Amino acid sequence: MTSFNRLVRLGEQRLPLSLLGLAATLALVLHVACTRDKTPTRPASPWTQIAWSEPTVVFSAQSGGVWYPRLLELDNGTLLCAYDTNENSEHVEIRISVSRDGGRSWKRGSRVFANPECDCANPHLLQLSDGAVLCAFREVGCAPYRIRVAISRDRGQTWSLLSTVDSSGSGLWEPFLLSPDGRHVHVFYSSEAYQPQYPQVVAARTSIDGGKTWSAPRIVASSPRSRDGMASVVVLPDGQWLCFFEATDAGNPFVIRSVRSLDGGQTWTDRSLVYAPDSLHFASAPYGVLLSDGSLLVTFQTDEERTIESCSVSLDLKYVRSFDGGKTWSESRPVLAGTDTYWWNSVIQLRDGTLLAASSVSATDRPSRIVVVRGELMP
Repeated sequence: MTSFNRLVRLGEQRLPLSLLGLAATLALVLHVACTRDKTPTRPASPWTQIAWSEPTVVFSAQSGGVWYPRLLELDNGTLLCAYDTNENSEHVEIRISVSRDGGRSWKRGSRVFANPECDCANPHLLQLSDGAVLCAFREVGCAPYRIRVAISRDRGQTWSLLSTVDSSGSGLWEPFLLSPDGRHVHVFYSSEAYQPQYPQVVAARTSIDGGKTWSAPRIVASSPRSRDGMASVVVLPDGQWLCFFEATDAGNPFVIRSVRSLDGGQTWTDRSLVYAPDSLHFASAPYGVLLSDGSLLVTFQTDEERTIESCSVSLDLKYVRSFDGGKTWSESRPVLAGTDTYWWNSVIQLRDGTLLAASSVSATDRPSRIVVVRGELMP
């Protein structure tokens, strides 16, 4: 079985196109020089170790699969983990698990959204200053493609559909919600609507009414040679915005790049490399977070430590760190590694300083599941 067929069987048609389209991506990068940018590895302050715990299971699918975990700590300390799953269902739907002890144990929670005709996936959570919780997701498998937002006014116990951010005959994927002031909401997502000029771009829209209505789209990251996607965004202490995304313009299938905004996300410049393995391997699906000490941490999935056997694909969860606002980056370090495959990750820092990283896990001898690990910054 080829790596592409194996990926399709693991996630069926519900996986983001970034990996399902890997064959097309490989054809694209053949037109790019085989040399790649050198990853800037020059930490601006002494390296701080992170000690990671053993994994805790958030959700284990009784049938089908489960993917794409996204974490949120609510104002009362409750933790939500959103993910997409086709457990006991013909189509993929968005669900929630809940933890009330800092991520040490989890219980199944509510269903966010399900459509009997479509696959709903790629959730992302955000709590507004009025306490409302938003969950953005993509809807595919029926026409048209959509980015939609659901809302909960009881901390994730019940949900209703709030709005449609974008609707297109072209692919729309992987929304990310941001609200620096707790009122204005920004959503970043992957869009194929700008083809043939760009294979895929990171687009953004803004809502000034809590996610009910949305502005016209603007392009955040794009390149005629790259399929940009899987965006996550942080706001730095000096007010700059930094968007991390996977790109296909460096001579290997996927690398991690960033773009920077000096005007609150209106315009973006400085397309920079965050991390790239050698040209035979890839790094993708980045998730960035600003830590309480002012440093940046970006997690991602990569096959760079895995041997390629019979064209199979298996992945580790790793991270890099920056101490100078994303100008330079450390060497990569593991979060989750071994014989299982770890993909579609996210990371947050809790109010007590603990890091919490989540990943979906695929293995041949166990059900598909979501796990979290707790991280402690060491002196």
